[in-house]
Amino acid sequence: MMAIMTRCCCFSTRKGAIAAGIFSLIYCAILGGCSVWSYVCISVYIFLYNMGFILYFYYVLFACYVILSIASVWLLVGISKDLPITLKLYIIFLMTMMLSEVIFWVVALATLGFAEACVILSFVIYLTCLPFHIVNVLCVISQYQGMIQRAGVQAINTTGPATQIQELKPHYPNTTTTTIHGLVPTSQPAPSVIVLKCHQPDRNHDSTHHPIHGKGFRQQGYV
Repeated sequence: MMAIMTRCCCFSTRKGAIAAGIFSLIYCAILGGCSVWSYVCISVYIFLYNMGFILYFYYVLFACYVILSIASVWLLVGISKDLPITLKLYIIFLMTMMLSEVIFWVVALATLGFAEACVILSFVIYLTCLPFHIVNVLCVISQYQGMIQRAGVQAINTTGPATQIQELKPHYPNTTTTTIHGLVPTSQPAPSVIVLKCHQPDRNHDSTHHPIHGKGFRQQGYV
């Protein structure tokens, strides 16, 4: 699986992912404060025009900012300790926040419009930071893919060092042992050896009475 990006702007994907985490922390702090400000400012319009359902969108947005802030801290820790799961969680929560913001602003602009300056300020900050969120998602996804690839390569290389195993065989020549990295060692067996020992009676003695005093000879054959 190829990474989406090899570099994040002018930085490596690792530094870009760190910058994404820091950026998300700052963004959640600023937009969280602006959302609280706008919530207080438009609360009069909400209760005056019986639009209490907008409050639920604010609650969801607040929850997204809090969760993304925690996920950003996890992201920074995960990059330093090579924990891909933290990057995956950050990607999920960031995309969830982006989707929640789109829904919120569609509903807010359709019902409230630009009723207060705080709403205008929050909307401008949202539009300004939206391209950075898209780049952050792509950068962190690339870093996540790179960490997964490196983890897979390390798992293959550290399956276990090659251990030379010798099978117990008779001490005959042409015995070879083959060891394969990470696999079960296989060996090529040596040719079987058959040793024949015979005794031939001595011509000077009677073979019937003295079979064990003959002059012996040995034959060796290889199969």
